[in-house]
Amino acid sequence: MTSEKCSYRQSRTAAMCLTIVTVLLVAAGSAQESVILKLAGASDGGNPEGALIADSAGNLYGMGSEGGSATFGAVFELSPPASGGAWTETTLYSFTGKPDGWYPTGPLVMDKFGNLYGTTLYGGSANAGTVFELSPPAVAGGPWTETVLHSFIGLPSDGSIPLGGLVIDAAGNVYGTTDYGGGCGWGTAFELSPPATSGGAWTEQVIYSFRYTCNNRTTQAMGVFRFTGSRCTKGICTEFPRTAQTSHAISGFPVAE
Repeated sequence: MTSEKCSYRQSRTAAMCLTIVTVLLVAAGSAQESVILKLAGASDGGNPEGALIADSAGNLYGMGSEGGSATFGAVFELSPPASGGAWTETTLYSFTGKPDGWYPTGPLVMDKFGNLYGTTLYGGSANAGTVFELSPPAVAGGPWTETVLHSFIGLPSDGSIPLGGLVIDAAGNVYGTTDYGGGCGWGTAFELSPPATSGGAWTEQVIYSFRYTCNNRTTQAMGVFRFTGSRCTKGICTEFPRTAQTSHAISGFPVAE
């Protein structure tokens, strides 16, 4: 995926500058590529910041962090041609800011029923980001339905600014992380559980507030950090050699000493 950016962020009006985004397919066993979409920026979204996902029929789904009908981002679908023709792009949803969220980022995830789940960095009731669900129409060609499953409110009881995408378990629980908030202010891991009755509210719980350890001691503070000698710098959560005096993390979750 490649992009050409212009003064889009400075032009959130009807006359906004176009952000051209190309989606490339590389044929198996060859170096040839085909451009299947150039996002226009205004109507269908622009500046995608997460990977595409595919369903069993070969349709691709992604998000533009900006653009859409209200300029707050959009979710789009790419449907493959029957044979050799052009792919068809459909804007499934355009975000409006508050209360439904804006600036969607990260990859979408899809459950076994075809519902899409994702996050927005901002918007929601406290402008601290959201987790949303997009449900497909009952009749083909109808509008998708967006539902905000959770609006983050930030520290000390909740996270804010969700990043990193989502995962779904077999029971339908949704898990993700936030960049800020939590008991220490350095982000959270959270779980969203579906309601017992269809149409009810989802339940969110913070399952971990991140902390950090410095100076090669088990002094815990805030965040998940990478060790470099006696210094620590914020980075990707990776397993490091275990010692009696340092704790480490695997995939963002701490390992108890």
